[in-house]
Amino acid sequence: MSIAVSLFSMAGVPPLIGFFAKQSVLYASISAGYYWLSLVAILVSVVSAYYYLRVLRVIYFDAPSTTEQVGGVGSAHAFTIATLTLTVALYILKPEVILNST
Repeated sequence: MSIAVSLFSMAGVPPLIGFFAKQSVLYASISAGYYWLSLVAILVSVVSAYYYLRVLRVIYFDAPSTTEQVGGVGSAHAFTIATLTLTVALYILKPEVILNST
């Protein structure tokens, strides 16, 4: 579930933190008059969303292969994944905490 939240956030799906990050960058570039840069950023974002959603399709919807090996995640990696996912969830529930800290 954490990977789905992270990939949706990187794809820029609202109300996740990645959407607001992309929104603020695009707003700043349009305000500065860099319309071509904003257009390129939107196109790149659409292409990257395709690949992020493709990963989710393979993980959750495709049939597992019998030759795949299943490995575990170490405790340091699990802690990092949990911390980042909780940060994204905190932004959904209380965005002012993160916005005021920046």
